[in-house]
Amino acid sequence: MNKRLRLLTAICFTLAAFFLLAVPVWADSVDEKIKALENELTRLKSEQMELKKEAVAAAAALPEFTYRRGSGLTIAAADKSWSMNFTWTWNLFNHSHPGGKPVITTETGPVSGDVIRSRTNQNNAQFTIRRNRPEWTFCWADCFYEMSLSMDMAEGADETVANARDNNLSVHFENWNPYLPRLNLGTRIPGSVYLGRSSSSGFSSEHSLVPSSNSTTSTGSSSGIALWWEEIPVGSGDFTFLVRWLDRGVGVVLGELRDTNKKAANLYFQTRPFKNTKNMWLQGITFAVGSYLQPIDKRANSVNELEDGFEDDSGDTIELISRDVEEPTRLRMRTHERLGRITVFDANRIGGGLHHMTGPSLRWQVGPYQLSGVWLADRWQGKRDSFRGVRGDGWKIENGFWLWSPKGPFTGSSSTAGTVALGWSFEREDGRCNSRFVGSTGGCVAGPGQDPHQNAFINRELDLYYYISRGLRLGFWWNWWKAHNTPTETQVAVGCKRNIAAAEAGKESGRECSWHTISFGLQYAF
Repeated sequence: MNKRLRLLTAICFTLAAFFLLAVPVWADSVDEKIKALENELTRLKSEQMELKKEAVAAAAALPEFTYRRGSGLTIAAADKSWSMNFTWTWNLFNHSHPGGKPVITTETGPVSGDVIRSRTNQNNAQFTIRRNRPEWTFCWADCFYEMSLSMDMAEGADETVANARDNNLSVHFENWNPYLPRLNLGTRIPGSVYLGRSSSSGFSSEHSLVPSSNSTTSTGSSSGIALWWEEIPVGSGDFTFLVRWLDRGVGVVLGELRDTNKKAANLYFQTRPFKNTKNMWLQGITFAVGSYLQPIDKRANSVNELEDGFEDDSGDTIELISRDVEEPTRLRMRTHERLGRITVFDANRIGGGLHHMTGPSLRWQVGPYQLSGVWLADRWQGKRDSFRGVRGDGWKIENGFWLWSPKGPFTGSSSTAGTVALGWSFEREDGRCNSRFVGSTGGCVAGPGQDPHQNAFINRELDLYYYISRGLRLGFWWNWWKAHNTPTETQVAVGCKRNIAAAEAGKESGRECSWHTISFGLQYAF
């Protein structure tokens, strides 16, 4: 019994000793495992943070895509080292000529009694693409350098189809200092001579008659180099100043040439003297004055160019191609429509000497109302031609109202969906040749047998626009035209006279006529 008790006691003592020795060892092992797990967790958290930082950095380095209707799609680098913008302007117009005749008949053929029919394009409800312009703008170094490219795919009379349009490089020195200019150079760079209207948010459908009648340009875009000082702060307002040297002449762009070394210039000054004042009646005043100056080289109108493609008697393949359309020597007063345009005064192939267009313009905005006016004088010296000088004078007054928007009466803007705008304008242009000469090769004529050496042309226009959304509007405009001396064929085409015989009786081309055009348009900017 004692022997068993001693054995049991020894076993218990051994187990107790083993337990007392094993517990610290086991505890140390658990602590080490816990510590190892904690270290592993810390390492994983650190790696996770690093991966997150790398992901954030990678996401930040990706180009940013932004889109705003009317301003287009912009893709820009995160560090602003480069960006690209794409826009598209698309205008669909529909013109109708109430009372107009698409075809007129005359009996003035080479043989007595011959019937001659002429197309007038005085059709009703005709659609035309007024603007169809994709445009790309590329920027580098936070847009310090900027290049613009665009295409013109409009259709209609005197329009180009699928042709290169804007092509210019800009260097924004004003990014260094606001008093420094922006440099523009290219084969079509923007310019200005008066406070024009916006084709997407203005209160009238087209430019003023005087620049539209000029064979140079109505917008000022030309090949050359320019310096722009834009919105330079002075006192309570600011000013903008432009000086351009045009290597090919006013309105001559990519793909067009002038066979002369005579250049042109464009000067423009604009000021908003009360822009930063708190007087609502004054802060919306803008005044501008501008001028185009261009010497005309009459010799360039008669230059012929040698071109391969014709084999003469000697076997040489040469062909003489006339180049008499590139020198801008024409003042043509006509209506705005791209289909069915009516010409009431035409002085073509004006002689050499200085040509300049100069005038002031004014705009006043207060609340929902805008009033603008422009007067322009177009002068052609006309050396050694039959005109003895040609002049055009015109002025326009335009009223614009923001009638309604979802915010209430007399509110709204071009960027507010549901806005209704109303415009009413009156303009007049006078064209005059200093000589009464009329002939088959020249003279102030507007058609066969017409001889008004001067004319007055008046347009009254009513516009109504509904802004479906930003960059998209639907418009209606009505033009009421009047010519003091109306060409005989035009009298028949617009419905002023029934036929040529009636138009040629009495006052003939000295007759005053009025007519109307009604137009609709959908204007979209991507």
